[in-house]
Amino acid sequence: NEAIHLEEVQLQNEIEVEFLLIKNGKSIEKVCIREIILIEASKPYISIQTAEKNFLYAETLKSIYHQLDKGTFVQIHRSRIVNIESVKAYHSRLNGDYDVLLKSGEKIRLSRTFVEGFKKCLNSSTRSGV
Repeated sequence: NEAIHLEEVQLQNEIEVEFLLIKNGKSIEKVCIREIILIEASKPYISIQTAEKNFLYAETLKSIYHQLDKGTFVQIHRSRIVNIESVKAYHSRLNGDYDVLLKSGEKIRLSRTFVEGFKKCLNSSTRSGV
């Protein structure tokens, strides 16, 4: 019974979404997942950054991460997920951590905990022509 339940949870967590519906005042905006540059924890919400604007979304970083394409989005810090297509470069801080430079010019920290996954995601996106 527990094995069946675990399998159902894993299947639910692997559902990828193309859009998020985000309440913005009295209206609801449809945000395309591919347009998201950065997602940051901003308790009790998460902050979703696109090229045009920032949104607050009532969900956890962990739950949104399970809905995203792991080939496009990668966690780089315990409180940040980045769209790998928006990364311009990354530089070592010489202490195990890195700075990631986004195409927008913004610089964000890449924690040493997530370096291996970041490099793997970056290499696979480079091979696929992104």
